[in-house]
Amino acid sequence: MDKIDNYLSRLPDHPFPDELPKRICLALRERRKKQCRIRRFVSGLLALGGIWMVIPVVTEYFNNLSLPSSGLPWLFNAVETLFYGAQDGVALAIQILFVYQIDITAAIKAPSVFGLAFLSVSALLAIDQILPRTN
Repeated sequence: MDKIDNYLSRLPDHPFPDELPKRICLALRERRKKQCRIRRFVSGLLALGGIWMVIPVVTEYFNNLSLPSSGLPWLFNAVETLFYGAQDGVALAIQILFVYQIDITAAIKAPSVFGLAFLSVSALLAIDQILPRTN
């Protein structure tokens, strides 16, 4: 007697309830929804972490970038108009965040590599959520 015969002998003799397949399908759907929520949360965390680690590299690139002078005054005027009144508070908050971020990423030797890896994993998790499932 092998394991399958042993398991079959333990099955109850009475028939299964009619709602059992529906309850199983409902439990599977709930489990899938929970997994999707967890993956979305992890994807969001990885995306935020990746962006946080890549920002210093991007800001350094844009600091060294020379923009054409024709559109730059218009851009500065638009930003100044947009932040008129709250300019000092926003500038101070951004400055504090950048100083804090630079202090954190200074301890990591290659933050941009980790940031890109986090963004890649986050994108793959997001694509996994977008692709259709066959149930």
